[in-house]
Amino acid sequence: MNPDINTIPFLALYAETHFRFFRFFPSFLYQKQPEIIFDMPKRVGPGNDVPVMLICNDIDKFPVDITNVTLAVSQNRTSKIVFDESDISKYVIDHPYKQHCSVYLFYIANNLFTPGAFSINGKVVIKKKNKRIIVLNDNLKTSTKSALTGLISDDRLPGHEWCLYGDLHVHSQYTRSHVEFAPPVKVIDTMASASGLSFVGITDHSYDLACSMDDYLKPDPGLHLWKSLSNDILSGKNNYKTTIILGEEISTCNRKKRVVHLGALGIKEFIPGSKDGARKQVKPSQREPDIAEAIDIIEKQGGISFAAHPGARSKIMQKIFLKRGTWDIADVHENLHAFQAVNSGFSISWYRARKLWIKLLLQGRKLPLIAGNDSHGDFNRYRSLGKPFLTIHENFERYFGYAVTGIYNTNADNKSILDAIKNGKTFITTGPYLVISSTELPEDSIVSHSVNSFGKNALFVSGISSYEFGIPQLLNIFRGYYKTKEEKLIHSISYSENLLRITKQITLDPENGPGYLRAEFTCSKEDGSRKKAVTSPCYFK
Repeated sequence: MNPDINTIPFLALYAETHFRFFRFFPSFLYQKQPEIIFDMPKRVGPGNDVPVMLICNDIDKFPVDITNVTLAVSQNRTSKIVFDESDISKYVIDHPYKQHCSVYLFYIANNLFTPGAFSINGKVVIKKKNKRIIVLNDNLKTSTKSALTGLISDDRLPGHEWCLYGDLHVHSQYTRSHVEFAPPVKVIDTMASASGLSFVGITDHSYDLACSMDDYLKPDPGLHLWKSLSNDILSGKNNYKTTIILGEEISTCNRKKRVVHLGALGIKEFIPGSKDGARKQVKPSQREPDIAEAIDIIEKQGGISFAAHPGARSKIMQKIFLKRGTWDIADVHENLHAFQAVNSGFSISWYRARKLWIKLLLQGRKLPLIAGNDSHGDFNRYRSLGKPFLTIHENFERYFGYAVTGIYNTNADNKSILDAIKNGKTFITTGPYLVISSTELPEDSIVSHSVNSFGKNALFVSGISSYEFGIPQLLNIFRGYYKTKEEKLIHSISYSENLLRITKQITLDPENGPGYLRAEFTCSKEDGSRKKAVTSPCYFK
């Protein structure tokens, strides 16, 4: 490997612990072992077995023998070993990178649990040159080694009768470099299905997909990695339980010639974008498209484009060395299909993206919301490098499937999901269901790009939660006015009763002219945490 200074900006992002600038460069995190990590979904839907993954990365550089794996479940103040085997070969997952990374999937039967919180400790015993090493949950230096924690839910996701849920910004093992790695698509599908999700968008980096499968620092004009990913998803050989959507996260340039990320879903051919890939020796073999050109390519392939995490702000090192920028109103092309305003949760990034989104809506743009988590595995917690070469950072409130896209549609095929997003039939949520409808029935959604008349003067906003996601606390309804170019909060309703379902009837104001309507819904849990849902707009002429 020939690392260069362009790698520096990435060192705060992912928990690949073997990277060093030079052979003897000091790194407290470095050890002559593969990265070994147990992982499982944070939420397990009713009736589903609990899948637990064991991933061993960089086994080609640091080969080891696994001599035993033990899984212990703790729930209701009792603990028991539910898996203890020395030969785990039958649990191995076949995948294209198996020479670099071993992946195992174990299933713990649902009937061993009761609904509610639980935890799992995974222990693996490895043998390296006659030395016996025990790993508890992971072998990353300075990590907490904390148990994997989860919830066995006895309810399906709120509103499941009328919508589908999915995570639309997910990285798989095809996002692989000297600073990051991720699990196979098969594992992502398994975790999504167990969580209660219906679809997943695989959005690996364009700059990774253009490199060799054997050496991630070398370009591959034959695009074998992209072809492998396409085959993985589109061949049908894997019998996925969820709808896996082929996509990319494309590095492209905004109006200021700074790099921003454009998401693509439902594409058929590779779209280049290597501008912030931190590979000095990898030069683009052709001119790479800007935002407008990339959106046009995606459209011609029958896919959808979205602004990836437009509320994010680049760190100073990323700005200097990778020339990263931010999404601005001038960068949001008129043919852009969607806006990923939430990337993990409703944090400060959401409020930045929300502000930009509202400006666009008031200009008359029709731009639906989608959500994702930018996960690289991270099924139970987000593990990343804290202080470069010194510490591992763990975020227990960021993980795959935490913030999801809801679509007002129950057809789970690829085309139906993409069409629903194109037509603006979406909402985003960390749990609750929220809809604007023409009747008191929450299935009668009018959230879409269709323009409604003021003929029917009454509408209904309905929110549905569960004890898993908290009691309704606040419903805010916003009206956008094209004439005055302003958005107003027209209703703000607080709730104090122990309800799980709320409905607010509202009357429109045709005398104030055309515009849009949208809603935000907040629920509160006993532990003080909040869950939120936000609709895309419905429009009026």
